[in-house]
Amino acid sequence: MKNNLTNGIIHLSEEEKQEPVSVILELFDCSSIYHLRVYLWKYLKAATGEVGWHQMAQPLDAVVLQKRLEKLMEACWLLLREKEARDGEVLLPCFAPGSMDWLDDDRQMHLERYKLEDDYGTDIQYLRQRELEYPVLVLKDFFNTQSLDEWKGLLSEWTEYALCATSLLQDTENYKLLQHYDQLERLLEVAYYFTLLLDCQEDILGKITEEATGAAELKDKAHGNSLERE
Repeated sequence: MKNNLTNGIIHLSEEEKQEPVSVILELFDCSSIYHLRVYLWKYLKAATGEVGWHQMAQPLDAVVLQKRLEKLMEACWLLLREKEARDGEVLLPCFAPGSMDWLDDDRQMHLERYKLEDDYGTDIQYLRQRELEYPVLVLKDFFNTQSLDEWKGLLSEWTEYALCATSLLQDTENYKLLQHYDQLERLLEVAYYFTLLLDCQEDILGKITEEATGAAELKDKAHGNSLERE
């Protein structure tokens, strides 16, 4: 990988730059998808509400979460660059709003919910079946929404407001706040899914098939994680 592609990588060590999947594995060694979601929600609530994280028990949690999310973003950005350098640009499905294809895809999304809930419990809530079959689509969509630097800037802003008595909603006009929050949840979910694939020794950047993944093993592991939380 060319050096100029890694100029924006400030949190990863040289070893992590070479093995970005290690960042994902470390994140889920330290926490679970359930607890990361809880902290992400607290983060958003502290940034947008009247009660900042500085009034909560451990205000430094906002700073720690910001760094963990930024490391995850950097690792995922490197993985996406690696995939596109190897196989060409990742293309996202595109449907014209209101078209028959768009309506069919929306209908399919609702039908998928039941199957995904059966297969993965609450660990996978926002990803589509096609994204589980080809998870790099999630990374492409994430960095199409904003660049790596823009995502880091957004988190810096969230942390600033999370640690003060002023609400983000009072001072700014962020009309895509919920979209950004949803994207962060999707990034956490696909990172969690990567850990399942890595446990099955799968290529997380390739197209995934039911036969290749040992799908039953993935589902059993996901259900096992859900039961542990209960």
